[in-house]
Amino acid sequence: MQRIHAYRRVYNNAIAYLNKHQGFNYINTKGEKTTGKKAFRSFCKTLGEEIIPTWCKQLGIAHALDNALFEAYTAWSKTNKQDKFIVSDNEVVLELVSNDQ
Repeated sequence: MQRIHAYRRVYNNAIAYLNKHQGFNYINTKGEKTTGKKAFRSFCKTLGEEIIPTWCKQLGIAHALDNALFEAYTAWSKTNKQDKFIVSDNEVVLELVSNDQ
């Protein structure tokens, strides 16, 4: 049961991160900016516990957690990105501001 809970936690954390930041920026070991599900997996492993909590890592199910990250990135990449502005009748009604600022 813990395996399922860990998978769901990692998947949900990954979706939440991607929605909040509208993507991710990852520079690989060659110094190149990369994208895609494998780059997202590598990126998540550099974040510490933000996406993959320690208790999930301790279960020893790395392959399942990798699959959760792959599925989360694939699902997120198929959705429409959130706009920075809401437009109504060709007029900006609301500018969406990130909490990161």
